[in-house]
Amino acid sequence: MNACHKTLLAVLVTILTACGGGGGGEAAPSLRQYAGLWKSPCFVINNSLSGQTVLRIKDGTASGNALRGSWESSLYPNTQCSGAASGTEWYYLDGTAKGTRETSAGLANKVEWGFSSPNVGTPPSPYGQLMVLKDGLLYLGDRSHIADDGYPSDVDLSIAWTR
Repeated sequence: MNACHKTLLAVLVTILTACGGGGGGEAAPSLRQYAGLWKSPCFVINNSLSGQTVLRIKDGTASGNALRGSWESSLYPNTQCSGAASGTEWYYLDGTAKGTRETSAGLANKVEWGFSSPNVGTPPSPYGQLMVLKDGLLYLGDRSHIADDGYPSDVDLSIAWTR
């Protein structure tokens, strides 16, 4: 993968991840509801390059308060996120429920996400994330507005993840 693609892939990973921290709150709904394969929308980067992230989530505990999975961000040499990817960043994902937050999409789980890297790259730092299902779509926290507890103050309704 050339240096330009590495830089653009890093930008895509940054668009869909963020920094944050701990936090607490009332009892959260089970994280089991998020199990499955989720795809972000296709992001057109320029007239010959696009990117998309796939989030594979498994239930990590019998109690439903943790999840495991992977985060895979790929670049494509077209504007449709189709065909063979020209570069991919891949990380293991672990999440632990830390309470809830009322959002514009309803009651969201506050989840502390941690990443580890099976490859040479450095994974993103752990951070607080919001997760909520609405009308069968997954919405994550809006990382441009972080509350004092280190979690996004609301979800980003402009990025709907599909199964």
